[in-house]
Amino acid sequence: MDVLNSSSSSSSWRCCNGWCGLVELNLQVDSQPDLNKLKQSLQKLHHFGYRTVAINQHVEKRFSGTLEPVVLSKEIEDWCFLHNVTLLRRATIILKTQQDSYMLSGSSYSGLRKFDIIAALPLTEKLLAQCVEKLEMDIISVNIDDRLPFRWKVSHIGQAAERGIFIEIGYASLVKGGRGRATTISNAQSIVRISKGKQLICSYVGMPPTYIRSQGDVSCLVRLLGFSVKQSHEATVERLRLVLLHSHMRRLTAKGAVAVAVRGTDNDMWGRPYCEMFHPLESAADEEDTTDDNDCDVPAMDEDKERKEHDSDTTDEQPEHNNEGNGNDRGELASKKAKRTLKGKHKAK
Repeated sequence: MDVLNSSSSSSSWRCCNGWCGLVELNLQVDSQPDLNKLKQSLQKLHHFGYRTVAINQHVEKRFSGTLEPVVLSKEIEDWCFLHNVTLLRRATIILKTQQDSYMLSGSSYSGLRKFDIIAALPLTEKLLAQCVEKLEMDIISVNIDDRLPFRWKVSHIGQAAERGIFIEIGYASLVKGGRGRATTISNAQSIVRISKGKQLICSYVGMPPTYIRSQGDVSCLVRLLGFSVKQSHEATVERLRLVLLHSHMRRLTAKGAVAVAVRGTDNDMWGRPYCEMFHPLESAADEEDTTDDNDCDVPAMDEDKERKEHDSDTTDEQPEHNNEGNGNDRGELASKKAKRTLKGKHKAK
């Protein structure tokens, strides 16, 4: 059995422990990003209620050893810590040939261990089939700005759903406008029509802060692509959190069944116990309040027990009373029948 040490998930630039609020999974950066624009984008996302942001970098060539994430400035780290913004590391592998798929399997896959989220951008149908069947990843990204290089099938969506892999489309190109907007809408509508809105997530897929929108605006925008009201909310809120959970299970568990946490280290990749993963807004003060409330509720629990005992006693008495009533009724009926038979005998005489 593989023993997974959660200390390997500690990040050199993860800014705060725990995650809450809205999630943005694709804030793209280059190998040498413009830190001023990055900070402006983070500030705008924070203004719209996003508290977990994944910094995405593209990987186009095969690498040797361990791939290092982009280094951020101390100023951005301090700002994120003060504003309770969690930064995650994401790598998007561009799959052009069969050899590129080796980066997501075998020894090359261990070189991506410093990234929290792994995505793939397949450019051929054969590589897409490998992604949904056996390659290890969390997201399959789709470039809807250009013409799709192949046709998506329902079987691809079904296989991705079985493995918990989500398909990502971006909304930045929908906001930009221009001549390519019609192509973007047509590509997105075809994918939504084939998948029926299932297993799709919608993220920013960009870097400039100009086109960042709130979650409400994005959910209304994606409804133009064929999403229902419920699906638009799931694609912009709920499924993004499921991606984080899938990443957690992929990295820090053995086959999604066993996880080993070493004492003195973080229990999960965001530094919170497993039971608190989906309750990030709870604090230690709230726990103290609940303990005080439980102490006050002890007499009330005793009163409830007394009431239950009293109710059980009354229910035990009720069947006896009913049985007595039934016996009296039966006796009256028997006496009436006897009187009728006596009257009949007298008449016969």
